[in-house]
Amino acid sequence: MDSKGDGVSAAAESQTEVAPVEQPETRAVLLGAELLNWSDLEPLNAEPPLGGPAALELLGAVLTGAQHVLLAGPHTLEVIGYVAERAGSLDVLLRSFADAESVAERYDARVFAGGLDRFGAEHGEASYDVIVALDGIPRLAGPDTPELVWSDAVAQLRKRLAPGGVLLLGAANPFGLGRLLDVPRLPRDDEWGRDVEAGGAPPAGLAAVRAALDGTGLATVAAYCLFPGTTSPELALTDPAGPGDAAPVARAVARHHAGGPKLSDPYRTAYDAVAVGLGTALAPGYWFVLTDNAGRDLPERLGTPAVPGELVEERLLAATRADDHQAVRQVVAEYVDWLQTQDHGTAAAAATDNVLADGTSYTLLAEDPEAPGGTHSQLAVRHLAGFVTRSMAAGVRQPWSAGGTPRALTERLAAMARIEVDDALWEAAGVADAAVTPQGHVEQLATIERLTAELAEARAQVDWFEGQLDKLRKSRSYRVGRAIVSPLRATYGKLRTRLR
Repeated sequence: MDSKGDGVSAAAESQTEVAPVEQPETRAVLLGAELLNWSDLEPLNAEPPLGGPAALELLGAVLTGAQHVLLAGPHTLEVIGYVAERAGSLDVLLRSFADAESVAERYDARVFAGGLDRFGAEHGEASYDVIVALDGIPRLAGPDTPELVWSDAVAQLRKRLAPGGVLLLGAANPFGLGRLLDVPRLPRDDEWGRDVEAGGAPPAGLAAVRAALDGTGLATVAAYCLFPGTTSPELALTDPAGPGDAAPVARAVARHHAGGPKLSDPYRTAYDAVAVGLGTALAPGYWFVLTDNAGRDLPERLGTPAVPGELVEERLLAATRADDHQAVRQVVAEYVDWLQTQDHGTAAAAATDNVLADGTSYTLLAEDPEAPGGTHSQLAVRHLAGFVTRSMAAGVRQPWSAGGTPRALTERLAAMARIEVDDALWEAAGVADAAVTPQGHVEQLATIERLTAELAEARAQVDWFEGQLDKLRKSRSYRVGRAIVSPLRATYGKLRTRLR
């Protein structure tokens, strides 16, 4: 009985033994709620990681003497490497397992893969001198995170901040310039359905975000408005207003939104919004520098210097809108005369939307080492053609009939500067003469309305001339003249035939 029982027991034990599962070796620490089949650093159909020159400039100003740094959220490898070189020790928190493994392999840093809600006090340092979360809160959670309230997430980051430390926090603006420019599209892969209040979205609007941050016990040393987007901002300005800020913002926004259908022209919308003081309210996103040590001195502008003056392009547009031919001639002549005196590098970069004028002098807004060369006349034609193309794309009112070609309008402007545009010069300037379609739906409707009005006006003139001609044909003098001329015309025809 005993021996039989022992045999059954041994057989059962042998059947239930399972070979141990070999766990894969990981370089990152798995927290839970990590995304396995996903990458924020190399997304296929999702927002790219945060990076750009403005981010590096801000980090360079903040990471001075920082020992322990936490980088939370997806940032580009360039940003991660920049922080790793300047930090005494670096911890990185990413929700993607593949991203965490890649970062751990590349840099000397402790990397944690998972959601922010799983990043407890037992992970990483007890406190950090600098916490970098410029990408914001939403991408610190995955679909397995049950709930991520923005204010709770900020409070959790605040708890890990050392006394005198700095928290760099990003927040998107739900009613930024993109809402005024982009046509509604299908959701991306990272825009899965979630409760807004539980998906890490910040409060709507700058004032609401500031009010929420006041409850953290940290002072806002600086709040930057980001352009042209939130993931790779080129410019970060504390107070974007006036023509000096409108010019670089408009150029950046136009490049960012180039191609594809738009609700309105990106360049004109961005320029006008900043010029009238709406740049802060319509910025695509914001960066906040928070600390309990208000003695920090940070730059007010990232990515562009402060340059006074007004764009040459804006002066031209103001003159064309007012149908002021004399002002157009004066602005074009003075601009081209200045252009002729510059070296080739400056002249090549000195497009009308890249030169500021203050009434007595001209200042180049930004260098352009990739600008093509050529003679000064070729460069002048190229820049004037660029202005013509942008004004036509923006559907701006012009002091001449609509429907003209870019070359015809460029020749008109070049003639004001004593430049005759022939086929050789036009070809050497490298400018296309294709028809320009207004980029935004608003500008398309305005152009259609103007063409309709001009067509109706031309039709009215034709009808008037036909009416006058009909009256002339019915007059006594016309009938008498026709009675006298007709026999003479018939006689002349017969003589001409005989002489042949």
